[in-house]
Amino acid sequence: MITEIRRDNLTSIRNSDFQAYANIYLDIYDNFIDQIEGTGIELDPHDYTQEAGEKIKQLVHKGAQLRNDGKSLFINAISPSCIACQKGVGSATYFISLNCHRKCFYCFNPNQENYAYFTNHERDVCAELEAQSKDGEKLKHIALTGGEPLLHEQETIAFFQTAKQHFPLAYTRLYTCGDTATEETLQALAGVGLDEIRFSIRMHD
Repeated sequence: MITEIRRDNLTSIRNSDFQAYANIYLDIYDNFIDQIEGTGIELDPHDYTQEAGEKIKQLVHKGAQLRNDGKSLFINAISPSCIACQKGVGSATYFISLNCHRKCFYCFNPNQENYAYFTNHERDVCAELEAQSKDGEKLKHIALTGGEPLLHEQETIAFFQTAKQHFPLAYTRLYTCGDTATEETLQALAGVGLDEIRFSIRMHD
């Protein structure tokens, strides 16, 4: 049986070492909540677990499919990169820089090594792709993330053009918040063969 560990049932763990270990994660969670509330976002105290479970059952009844231990749903089609991501074989993700005009509370980029450096410096991702192709790597899924890739519009277009030149059978995808995505930019990306765009949208927006 799986039991959620909370402050009010922590003492039910009889092993003192396990209890201390569980307390570490409760502290991490509390700190996370404090950071969220520090941004001005209000958290609903109501637990929607039961309601969400009922909604999921309804969606499944209507044809939606569950993945990731019931944490993800899809209907009709799913990106091949989602399936490939489970193993990560033949898949690679790149970033030009970690610079971004947004400050999302859930972003883990500030925890990355050399974060400060890569917010002000760019990587030559086209050269990286060319080097991997020269080394004989077989990439089937290629992604560009950030930071915000479209802050480097021309470099982003060049990246996907290079990806298709060196790995013509690879499935390519772009992660962006979409704030700076103009019709001209999207047409250019389509023109170089970009397969998929994943727009990251904050629910409270």
